[in-house]
Amino acid sequence: MAKSDQRTRLTKMLIRKAFTELLREKPVQNITVKELCQTAGINRGTFYLHYRDTQELLDSIVQELVGELDAVIRKYPPQELKDNPFPVIYEAFSAFARHADFLPFLQQGAGKHKGMEHQIDRLVLIDNTVRISAPDYFQHVLFRR
Repeated sequence: MAKSDQRTRLTKMLIRKAFTELLREKPVQNITVKELCQTAGINRGTFYLHYRDTQELLDSIVQELVGELDAVIRKYPPQELKDNPFPVIYEAFSAFARHADFLPFLQQGAGKHKGMEHQIDRLVLIDNTVRISAPDYFQHVLFRR
């Protein structure tokens, strides 16, 4: 693995950890890049190599989680989900566990993040025609009779 890839991953991990710490103290719209960088122990130029602003950072975290959930859902055909829902449930919970540090903020709305609702709606298209909410999706696909 290239050394720059490791550095990028380490830097993004530090930024995310600092962001999560700051979210415990204040809403996302009140977090500045300056204080995020101070908390992460990086300079602002390093932050701007990876993100345009704190909103883009938030969007990237949401996109990462939604992308993982999307991959899990698409991995299994509907009939397989009906016959045995446990693999998708396990994989979905594993994705949530990987993002456990951030989930409380998504539950609280993380500054009323509007993109999350849109992304979840995008995930739950069935046969590209029916839009239903995420809980209804799992009820429909996993537990239909």
